[in-house]
Amino acid sequence: MDSKTFRTEYMVFGFALVTLAALTMWWSTALVQWVDGGYARQLLELEHEALNRVVRQDPGDYVLRPLPHRMGCSLAPEAQGQLCPPESVFNELESWRERRTFMVQGELGLLMILLCIAFWMLFRLVRSERRFAEEMSFFLGRVTHDMKTPLAGLKALLQSLYKGRVPEEERQRMLLLGLEQVAREERLVSNLLTAQRMRAGGQRRNDQPVALVPLLERLVSERNLLAHGEREYRLECADNLRARGDRDEIQSILHNLLDNAQKCGATRVHIKTSLCGDLVRIDCLDDGEGFPPTEADNLFDAFVRSSTDSGASGGGVGLGLYLCRRLAREMGGDVKASSEGLGQGACFSLLLPFAQEEQTP
Repeated sequence: MDSKTFRTEYMVFGFALVTLAALTMWWSTALVQWVDGGYARQLLELEHEALNRVVRQDPGDYVLRPLPHRMGCSLAPEAQGQLCPPESVFNELESWRERRTFMVQGELGLLMILLCIAFWMLFRLVRSERRFAEEMSFFLGRVTHDMKTPLAGLKALLQSLYKGRVPEEERQRMLLLGLEQVAREERLVSNLLTAQRMRAGGQRRNDQPVALVPLLERLVSERNLLAHGEREYRLECADNLRARGDRDEIQSILHNLLDNAQKCGATRVHIKTSLCGDLVRIDCLDDGEGFPPTEADNLFDAFVRSSTDSGASGGGVGLGLYLCRRLAREMGGDVKASSEGLGQGACFSLLLPFAQEEQTP
């Protein structure tokens, strides 16, 4: 959304706010005049009743009061006073006026509160729609770029292999490079599907005890194979350590954390596990660019990337770390990030509930 449209929206809301204030003042004046008019009409009716009693020469419960009074008709010269209803009638009339005024003010205040709430909700809705449109525009641009780049590389690789331009000694390395690009595409699509499931409120499968040693060994082996010597992944894992969660989602979280290390230029990644109370901790330490410590929590927001990420190392749509934390918290754990600063590397920690070993009878 361009700045001209943005200014137009605020001008419309400003005009609506001024109009609402003007209408409120007009309604307030009109309602107060309506109450005063009703009060004046009842006084006039009492005065007519007093005049009729003078004509009939039958004052009844009306009494002669000194001048000046709020209303009344003279039975005698003005110096002697006016014929007026009992004081209780005037008190009841005054009470009616106060009640009506309070009711009108209360209704007007309630109407103003409801209008302000509706106005504020509409304003927030418009801002939310504008932010959503901007995020979707950014998101589609990043997804298109992230899907097009590996596809272009795969196309060039397949063309080179088909035409026999790749030397035999380079063929295996090129095939591994192609497999890495395919795996990257697969993880991107998986992240998009996971984000859609979360947005739609889909339910996750039941958690089960997951043995971490075979899962992490397979993960590190695949990563070292596809890295073809450009990166090194090392594993330090305690034996018989089990976590409770969904195996596929744990694997997805770890892949996203390692992808993040790769995007930040890491050449060595050390994965180690430990037991912290009733939680299993999996640390992914890398020697990449790192980040300012103040950005640690912001990294897990959707569509947010580190300020040090220029996109040259793979970029991303800003969903990976967001999904990591969401998935971990759904399983009763969390994901945390720490770094001593730029150029100092980073540590991303996955925390999962510890699963006790099943006791055999």
